[in-house]
Amino acid sequence: MAMHTKIVWNETITDQATETKYFDFADIFSKFNRKQYHQVDSKGNAQVYLIKITQASYTGADQGDVKTALFTAPNTYVTKQAVKAWHKARVAMFGKAGIGMKTLSPYTRNLRMELDASADPGGTTDSDLANKNGELSTMVNSGQFDESNTGAVTGDDLVDSYTLTLLGDHVTSQTAETTKYTSVGVNQSWLDTRRKPYAVAEGSLEAGVSATTVQHETNPLFEARALSGIAEEIVEVAQDEQSQPPPWVDSDQTGLVGVAGLYTANNSTQEVIVEVPCGLMKATIQDLRSSNNVEVVWNIELLDIYDM
Repeated sequence: MAMHTKIVWNETITDQATETKYFDFADIFSKFNRKQYHQVDSKGNAQVYLIKITQASYTGADQGDVKTALFTAPNTYVTKQAVKAWHKARVAMFGKAGIGMKTLSPYTRNLRMELDASADPGGTTDSDLANKNGELSTMVNSGQFDESNTGAVTGDDLVDSYTLTLLGDHVTSQTAETTKYTSVGVNQSWLDTRRKPYAVAEGSLEAGVSATTVQHETNPLFEARALSGIAEEIVEVAQDEQSQPPPWVDSDQTGLVGVAGLYTANNSTQEVIVEVPCGLMKATIQDLRSSNNVEVVWNIELLDIYDM
């Protein structure tokens, strides 16, 4: 059976305006093919969507200049491992209640999330391809209690449910006795668990201590393997080293990454091929000329889907 891999999307940009659109290609191609496409497969592998976009712009006058910027999550080890960690956490959550993943529908058993907390899954109309995420996965944890509050605890305080965003920090809200998550950043939470088991405030270790060379007649490697270190000193080493982020960790691991740009003058076209982790992409589209609204048309083609 032939699959629909080519679709057309158009949008009218008002005079010199900039519009922001979010695309969930897993949801989009699922609707067109009546077959489920996934952001994450059943093994927890983030899916990369290879997308070709051909942009055209035009107006009634010769003023159809449009600039577009495309953004995705980082296509990196951090995103890959963070998504897999949350997949495993979700499997464990259902397993705790005696629910096996194979007992769920093919749609339900796979992890689904938004790109970031600014994404609007509501969209404008059901036919609009942009800003129209599918249903999101829900996670359930215990509520985070404020120990200083001595008021009565209700059943609602015991449970915290939230959705996931691939990028950005966590969004919280205060409900009576507890602080609850509205959404949780996938990459941010994974980085936090790796970097802060023994983390301490900067400068809390003994000041003025510098590394020195210690001479030993025996081989230092033998001593290390024999665990001859002093426990207190080992803890200080762990605290110091755990507070040091690896060189590849920066804000780009939890924020949007610009992956491509498009510029089209009136009645012209330009194309670009982008890798879209989890099929989630943000686009900003700007009308560069005054006096006329401009019609922007995208020819979108799905070239491939593969594991990150």
